[in-house]
Order: sequence, then structure tokens, then C-alpha cells
Amino acid sequence: MRFANTRPVAVGCFLALTAIVGPWAGVAEAQYFGRNKVQYEDFDFKTLKTEHFDILYYPEARTLGGWLYEELCECLDALVVIQAQSVG
Repeated sequence: MRFANTRPVAVGCFLALTAIVGPWAGVAEAQYFGRNKVQYEDFDFKTLKTEHFDILYYPEARTLGGWLYEELCECLDALVVIQAQSVG
């Protein structure tokens, strides 16, 4: 029974090693968080500049950009009327 008392020593060594190394395990992982390589693509946006809005669209959706401009102008006019009624 030469090794009868080594179990408490082994458990103590394991706990000491865990206490020493444990905090750095999370630090190593946290140092890499948020450092993903950014991947850029060149987008072919066109801009429809108006008095109140800048509308970004793809060239194949030009008619949709024009429609959106008309709708936004109508909504803006309606909001101006509503605001004038609530103030006055």
C-alpha cells in the first residue's frame, strides 16, 4: 500500500492546476471574439437624389425606385398635413 495516500495529493494538484489555468481558458477565447475577417463585395447601387430623400436602388429596379419616390412624397405630404392639424 505504497500509494494509498496519493489520491488526495492528486486531487489537490488537479484543483490547483485548474485554479491556475482556468481563468486563461476564457481569455484566450475572448481575445478572438469579434475578429472575423470582413468580406466586402462591390455593390452596384444607384442613387436617386430628391429634395428630402436619397433612394438607393439597383439598376434593374429603377422603376421601383421611381415608384418609391412618388409614394414617399405622398406620405411626406400627408405627414405635413397631419402635423399642421395637430399643432394648429
